[in-house]
Amino acid sequence: MRDLKPLAPKLSQWESEIAEAIGVEALAKLEDKFGRSYVYIPTTPKPQIVECIGAEAAAKLSKIYGSFDIYVPRALLKQLRNNRIRERISAGSSVAEVQAEFNLSPKWIRQIKQEASDD
Repeated sequence: MRDLKPLAPKLSQWESEIAEAIGVEALAKLEDKFGRSYVYIPTTPKPQIVECIGAEAAAKLSKIYGSFDIYVPRALLKQLRNNRIRERISAGSSVAEVQAEFNLSPKWIRQIKQEASDD
C-alpha cells in the first residue's frame, strides 16, 4: 500500500483520532470493509476486525473505543480515489478514460480535477 501519511492532515478530527490510535493504513482498511456504517467495538477485539486491520491495531481500537459503536466514514478512501484520478489526468488521460475507469460522471471528474487546482 502507498504511503498514506501525507493524507493525514486532510482527515476530519474523528478520523485523525482513529488514525493516531491505529495508524492511517489500518484506518484505510477499516473504511474499506466497514465504511459508511456504525461498528460496535467490543472490549476485546472481534475476529472480523482483527482480520481486517491486524491484531495490534484491533487491540488498540478495543482499548480506546471498547464497548462503543463508532461510525466509520469513507473520507480517506475518497481522498485516495481522488488523488488517483488527479494522477491519471496529470499523466495525460482524458476525462472519458478516467470516467470509465472510476465509474464516475464527467462532471465529477472535472470537479475533482478543479479541486486540485484550487489547493
